[in-house]
Amino acid sequence: MDKLSVQEYQKLVGILKENSDHLAIPLEEKAADIIESICFEAKIKNSDIRKAKVNLIDTPNGPEIGVTFE
Repeated sequence: MDKLSVQEYQKLVGILKENSDHLAIPLEEKAADIIESICFEAKIKNSDIRKAKVNLIDTPNGPEIGVTFE
């Protein structure tokens, strides 16, 4: 299985550390679960997980972690 790049993994961990109190995701949802979701999304979109770009998205429900594929 392909893996998220080290840079994007570190970005994800940073987002979680800085925004954990404000993210619109359950607190018990950890980085591993989020990465699994990103891998699933990559598979659905027929994209390369190594080209994933993690970002923070402001939504009406609060900030959420988003991902795009280049």
